[in-house]
Amino acid sequence: MKMLDSDNLKKACKQLETSLDFYRSPMSENQPEMKLQFRTAAIQGFEFTYEIAVNLIKKMVAENMLNPDKVDSMHFFDLLREAEKIGLIRNALQFREYQKMRNQTSHAYKEETAVEVFAQFGGFIEDIHALIHQIDSART
Repeated sequence: MKMLDSDNLKKACKQLETSLDFYRSPMSENQPEMKLQFRTAAIQGFEFTYEIAVNLIKKMVAENMLNPDKVDSMHFFDLLREAEKIGLIRNALQFREYQKMRNQTSHAYKEETAVEVFAQFGGFIEDIHALIHQIDSART
C-alpha cells in the first residue's frame, strides 16, 4: 500500500471524542441546552470523520487494484467489501450502517434519529481507530 496520511482522520476522530467527553461531563449534566449543543457537535464530528474515512478507504482500495480508476465507478458496498477483503476495515456491513447513519443526520434533523445515531458512536470510533491503525501500519 502506498503511504497515505491519517493525520486528518485522527484529528477529526479526536474532535468527535472531545465532543462526546463534553457531552458526558458533569459540566453539561445540569444544563440541557449545553448538553444538546455537545450532542450536535458530536453528530457533526461524526459526519466529518465519516467523510474523511470514506475518502481514505477509496484511496487505499484504489492503490490495491490493478485498475485504480475503477474505484470511482464502484458501488459503495462493493468498495466496502473490497476494503474488508484487503484488511482495511473489519466489517463492510457495519460501514454501510455508518453510511445510512450519516445520510440520516445530514438530510433531516429529527430528535429520535439524533438519539439513535448518537448511541452508535462508540462502535464507530472503535472502527475508525482500527482504520487508522491499518493506514499507519501501511506507512511503515
